[in-house]
Amino acid sequence: MSALLLLGFLCVCSHQLARAEYSCSGTALAAGERMLMETLHNIRRREVAQGIVNNGISGTKLLQARNMRKIDYDCDLETDAQTVADSCTLTQTPEAKRPLHGENIAVIEPSGATYTNGQLLANAADQWFTEILRNGMNKETHFIPYFRDKPLSPLRWSQMVWAKSNKIGCGIKNCFGLFYFVVCRYSPKGNVLDDHVYTTGTPCTQCESGCYDGVLCN
Repeated sequence: MSALLLLGFLCVCSHQLARAEYSCSGTALAAGERMLMETLHNIRRREVAQGIVNNGISGTKLLQARNMRKIDYDCDLETDAQTVADSCTLTQTPEAKRPLHGENIAVIEPSGATYTNGQLLANAADQWFTEILRNGMNKETHFIPYFRDKPLSPLRWSQMVWAKSNKIGCGIKNCFGLFYFVVCRYSPKGNVLDDHVYTTGTPCTQCESGCYDGVLCN
């Protein structure tokens, strides 16, 4: 995790620690790790909403988002994500088996190192988000067949910042001592054909339940 992201994480910790959704049971993650992944997502979603993220290698920025929702951690999604991680398939679950949920995965090789769960989660989030820096999308953020199907399309980025997705849960598994398998589930699902990653415009001007912080919607 970069120093900037770490600073953002530390700044929001104090008022979030007491929230019940960080106290899920029956999986390997600790409360602070759940909070970390939620926070990393909201930092990145806020950056997109503010219009400060590069759109591929074009030299232009993504347009601001008027309906980007704050994402919250969800224990039920964590249970589902952990089940996938435990399977060690190292592949994304077919959409037909998760009709209501989006899913991002990361396969991380240890390379002789031992990683903490926090490091693995930060690594995965960074992998997903930086896809947009290498391969951009249309300025209207319209999720069209071409975007879905083009080589190296940033589909993990688009799910990570899908404006309507407001819940996340994640799981981690060390598979065979060879790979770490990180899985996150999202609800409502993103990457919906003919929808938009987000609606472009001034932040917090299309919020159904009010504005959270001047940038993200509740």
